[in-house]
Amino acid sequence: MGNPVTGCECSVDENAPDVTNGTEATVTWTISDCKAGSDTPNGDWKWAWTGATGTSNKATATFTQKDETKTPTVKVTSAENASMNVTCPSAKAVDNTQPDNFSCSVSPKAINLGASFTFTVSGFSGNTYSSSLVDEDGHKLGDGNTSNPKFTITPSKAGVVEYVYTLNGAIGQYNTPISESCTQYVTVTDNSSSWPSKSESFEWGTDKKFGTGSKYSLTYPSDPWGGTQGRLYCRGSASFTCNETSYSGNSEYRIDSSRSGCTTLKVFGSDSLTCAFGSY
Repeated sequence: MGNPVTGCECSVDENAPDVTNGTEATVTWTISDCKAGSDTPNGDWKWAWTGATGTSNKATATFTQKDETKTPTVKVTSAENASMNVTCPSAKAVDNTQPDNFSCSVSPKAINLGASFTFTVSGFSGNTYSSSLVDEDGHKLGDGNTSNPKFTITPSKAGVVEYVYTLNGAIGQYNTPISESCTQYVTVTDNSSSWPSKSESFEWGTDKKFGTGSKYSLTYPSDPWGGTQGRLYCRGSASFTCNETSYSGNSEYRIDSSRSGCTTLKVFGSDSLTCAFGSY
């Protein structure tokens, strides 16, 4: 029977053939590095393929449907009738208008009001042209054209809060347009009922910093002209409530043109809030 056949390796030119829009995709497997002693493949060698079509060291198969999978095998026989069985790498068809791995997640799923969580998008392999993350009240919390972004969010209200991420982009070798969305929920608990109460008085036009973990009862000065003009102005990355109206962080707010708009202030999270009262 002669020297045994050794060393045969099988490679595939595409292990995820794209059948987007009903197209057919052809995959080629190639056998290389075979030998039988000093003999190497020539016209007297034989190649018996199963699962692909070929009569030489190359064989092909055509894919037409998503998830169609082929794992060819071949019996390589030398001129001296020695043989070796080779199993080739699998190929599995994909339809890139239906990405399998696109997903989003949040961590942690339950937090206290004012704490932050991370919203993570993963598994999208195309080009993102536009995207947005919004909460259930329609507040836009993030956008851009980066694929698989990660957002750090500080909720501005308690409850089971819904967050929806949407993207518009293109995917696959034909740049097929695609829209995707995913929804996550975070349970946000307001634990401020147990916070101690503090009283704070503003001076006209002077900044005052407020930390988390207390309920502030606010009083306001008269305006420099002896009247009742003035507006509360707050800024910072902390979320907060004024008289139970919620405000998200990372913004600047002119709260009210009267002294009744914020008599009770609560600040949430690890960051402080800076406010002033004056003619803003």
